[in-house]
Amino acid sequence: MKKIAVFFLMFLFASGAFAQSKQDVTLVVNNPKVMQYSHTIGNITVGDPEVVNFRADRNKKRITLIPKNAGTTSLFVYDQKGTQKEVLNITVYNTDPETLLTEIRELLVDIEGIEIKRVGSNIVIDGEVVLPSDLSRIKQVAKTSKNIVDLTTLNKDANDLLAKRIEREIGYDEVSVRNVKGKILLEGEVYTKQARDKAEKIANLYSSSVINALEIREIADPPHRADTIQVTAHFVEVSKNFSKNFNFRWTPVPAIGVNGSYTFNPVSNSENFTGAVTGTASDILPKLNLFRTMGIARVLENPTVSVKSGDQAVIESGTKLGFPVAQANGSVSLEFQNVGALLKIEPKTIGTDIDMNIEVKVSSLGSPDINGGVAISENLVQTSQLVRSGQSVVIGGLVRHSFRQAFDRPPSASAGGSTPVASSEQFVDPFPLGSLFTLFKSNDLSKQRSQFMIFITPRIVKFSQDANKELKDNFNLYDVYPTR
Repeated sequence: MKKIAVFFLMFLFASGAFAQSKQDVTLVVNNPKVMQYSHTIGNITVGDPEVVNFRADRNKKRITLIPKNAGTTSLFVYDQKGTQKEVLNITVYNTDPETLLTEIRELLVDIEGIEIKRVGSNIVIDGEVVLPSDLSRIKQVAKTSKNIVDLTTLNKDANDLLAKRIEREIGYDEVSVRNVKGKILLEGEVYTKQARDKAEKIANLYSSSVINALEIREIADPPHRADTIQVTAHFVEVSKNFSKNFNFRWTPVPAIGVNGSYTFNPVSNSENFTGAVTGTASDILPKLNLFRTMGIARVLENPTVSVKSGDQAVIESGTKLGFPVAQANGSVSLEFQNVGALLKIEPKTIGTDIDMNIEVKVSSLGSPDINGGVAISENLVQTSQLVRSGQSVVIGGLVRHSFRQAFDRPPSASAGGSTPVASSEQFVDPFPLGSLFTLFKSNDLSKQRSQFMIFITPRIVKFSQDANKELKDNFNLYDVYPTR
């Protein structure tokens, strides 16, 4: 019986021990906190009433903790039967550490080389800084609270690191910056006085001991930084209804620099017409590849060139033909003429847009003249377009219509083998029975229509090496020119 009673007492003691709950509570001075409980509230005991005081509302089963001073203490809560139910381990701070941590990080967010972390109730700033001004700024912040621990130091190579940073901020390849006995020395050549003054002003932002030894080298066209523009051209021969498959936005071409011609050849009875219009189109390359597979379009040339913004790029595609030319002394020499397409582009970036001055010259062989010479037909278009990077400019309507009709007859039946005679008064037919010999007469009728379009697609690239990406992709040149 005694054993049963002892076991029962041990069980009650264990139950009471497991019933109590321990909790860590963090408070800030003068910021009360309410603790709500589900059990009844009896006696309450606090270890250090100078750190935390309390107020109990037993009817609503809640306790209000009132922090008074920074420190640590414990508070014990019992129910109305005298059983210990709660143990609160309380820490009181003068300032909320998490709030203080956030504020310090916001104040020092732009200083490189430091780490800000919380250790207990303190905020620790540690690391090495490059600028003396940054170190001074950290010390000023640390003085605002006794809970801030400043462990930062000035880097022993601070002046060398500072020189590299100033050189990076100046951004001129011709300017070098180094540390000489604690002073910042600017060396090199610049091309204008404005560039020299700009470099000195940037250096003065980081150091009060700057020696400007930059030399000014004045030249007519100084090198300057500019965006790189990759220009891709497609010289395309298209079918009659090709333009109907695109949603072109055609715009009139200015009258200046646009040549249209209508010619008539008295020998071959050919009539030629040429003209041109310009427009813009988006997402041209996927459509062009589709129509090429459908046989609607044929890409003759696809050159690509990269050029600095504001400079001119020239793309020429064609051949050079030689024509015999009789000289005054009776000798014959060859004079060469370019036949094909000549494209001159001068792009300039305006934000994400590209302003282009475009000149297109297309030449082709024409019909022979009455003296046996060969004419060269030329079509010139000069225009300017403003497009977005990656949008295509279309120069179309470079069309050539030709109509040719030739009549052939059998040779004359006259004794001298004379040919038909044409005069200003009448035409003498050597065949007295002309209608009878219609069987031997041939009528050769030929019509030809060709349409030539040029698609120009400029694209802004961040670095010049990015302009080679398309070439590497097409020919798998990454093994030859590996990516860095």
